[in-house]
Amino acid sequence: MRTKNILLVSLLAVLGLVFQSCDDKNDEKNIQFADLPSVSKTLVNTHFADKKVASVMKENEFMDKSYTVFFTDGTKVEFEKNGEWDSVESPEGVPSSIIPSKIRAYVTENYPDEKVITIERDQSDKEIEVELSNRFDLIFDATTHELKKMD
Repeated sequence: MRTKNILLVSLLAVLGLVFQSCDDKNDEKNIQFADLPSVSKTLVNTHFADKKVASVMKENEFMDKSYTVFFTDGTKVEFEKNGEWDSVESPEGVPSSIIPSKIRAYVTENYPDEKVITIERDQSDKEIEVELSNRFDLIFDATTHELKKMD
């Protein structure tokens, strides 16, 4: 009987933590640009110096956090908790200085009239997905930057 009570209390405690992590009131909030990790601020100041920041969001997930910077022209940059970029979307085209040189060269050679409008690292950092302005998706190996697949 005592074991059942301990299991029941443990189960209730775990469920309480799970439900609290699903609570939306502190999951996403506006923060100041100055509150971003320094790596993120450096990337924005280096590659997006000509753009105006509209807002900065910090998202707290169960045991993780991420940041998103929105610009007035519709560009959006998402950062991992360590401040490294996770994805960049820009209707005007992702700055070429962010795109790894081998990927940039492939796109320039094979799609000279297109621009990269989205670049994204996958969750495991094994692939980099690039979306072109013609809506083609190119998937590259994250280490070698070799083309793996086209969609």
